[in-house]
Amino acid sequence: MHVIAGAVGISALVMASAEAFTLPKLAGAVCLIWLGFKTWNEAEIVDPIGVEIAGVRGHFGKTLLSKR
Repeated sequence: MHVIAGAVGISALVMASAEAFTLPKLAGAVCLIWLGFKTWNEAEIVDPIGVEIAGVRGHFGKTLLSKR
């Protein structure tokens, strides 16, 4: 119910004036940019300790031999 009311409200705002819709649109863009920077800054670098690096042939051979 609230989703429909919100959609109708935004539609009415756009129909009334495209300039009036600019403020919510810009607020949403600023929010997304802020979330992106926040996520970027809080990301951690993971040190792959104990990860074995193998070529494609090695991995394929191990998988093929282990399923038989």
